Amino acid sequence: METSWQIVGKHHAAACALADRHYNRRRVGSNQFMPPGQTLVLMHRRGNAVFGWWRPHPNAGIKAMNNLDGWTCTIFRNETEERSSDLILGACLP
Repeated sequence: METSWQIVGKHHAAACALADRHYNRRRVGSNQFMPPGQTLVLMHRRGNAVFGWWRPHPNAGIKAMNNLDGWTCTIFRNETEERSSDLILGACLP
């Protein structure tokens, strides 16, 4: 099964543009959209959806605000015609 997602960085221009239209965007126009720490950002192959997870770097001694140790979804923006649930499943399946 071919994936619709590709891994990109938190400075990816098209991903930043999608993040600018997300409800929790803090600084519209910024050249990055993920918090400091470890990140995993997926961009839809057509460039119209972004999915990002974050966690504090294990060696930083920083805890997440929820005091849990794990990956947190910080952004999901879908501007495709596909159902979000299908995109999410596609991102999670090998």
